[in-house]
Order: sequence, then C-alpha cells, then structure tokens
Amino acid sequence: MTKKLKKKTKISFTVLSDDGKEVLKQGTIDDFIKELHDERDKLPWYFKLWYWYIKRILDKIESEVRSWPFRLKNGFDYRDTWSLDSSIARFVLPRLRHLRDNNHGHPCDLTDKKWIKIQNKMIKSFELILQDFQFIDMKTHKKEQKQIQEGLQLFAKYFQNLWD
Repeated sequence: MTKKLKKKTKISFTVLSDDGKEVLKQGTIDDFIKELHDERDKLPWYFKLWYWYIKRILDKIESEVRSWPFRLKNGFDYRDTWSLDSSIARFVLPRLRHLRDNNHGHPCDLTDKKWIKIQNKMIKSFELILQDFQFIDMKTHKKEQKQIQEGLQLFAKYFQNLWD
C-alpha cells in the first residue's frame, strides 16, 4: 500500500548545477516543485514554445484515446453532447449546402426557385446557430432568433424531402 507524502516530508532529488553536473538535494515536496519551475524558467523561449506545442498535441491525443471506449460503445463522442445543438448544426450545414448546390429535384408541391429559397433559409438558420454569440442589440437578436426558428421549422417540415 502506498503512503501519501505530506508536504513537509523530506525527499531527495537531483538537480543540474550551473556547470551541468548533477547535485543531490534534500528538501520538501514544495522545494522539489520550486526546483522544477526554476529549471523550466532557465530554458530559452523557443524550448518553452516547443514544450507548450508538444504538450497540447499530447493532451489532445490523450483526450481522444480516453473517449474511444465511450465512442465504441455508443457510436458517438460524449463531448458532442456538451453543445448538442452546435454538433448537429456542424453535421447538417455542409450537407445542406451540398444538397442546394447539387440540386436535382424538389418536392412536388414546390417550384425549383421556392425549394432553393427554403434551403437557403434552412442553411441561414444553421449558420446563425454556429455563429459566435455576439449580442449587438435586442432588435438584431430577436431578428436572428426568428430566422433560426423559421429555418428549423422548415427543416422539420421538409426533413423527408432532403434527398437527392
């Protein structure tokens, strides 16, 4: 069974001296952490930048690996549900654009021009969902919310007509 070290527990650790030799030191865990930070601060800026870049990549890889079991079991990444509206919009938007740009037909109760106009409204609503929220004024906010609702209602109404 492992014991937890208390902050005042004395430990031994080695550090590099200014001439490059290893020196054995004794101190507390706080002393050890301070030495680590002091050593890191001595590095040139480009090593710090490189370290930061590599650490970000490794953190991203670790995050991906940790999500694999969930993804394999459930078929999606649990992080997709953190903002499900954005996840769905990111999935749907490029496909709606492709459908509009490569249109080979329209619902039988609509003309080609009306169908493209409806598709543009749906696309605009998903673009607004993905747009960074910037509250300009209440009038603009209400207008955008109305556009989002209209586009989503059209998306629901014509959902089964979204085929090529």
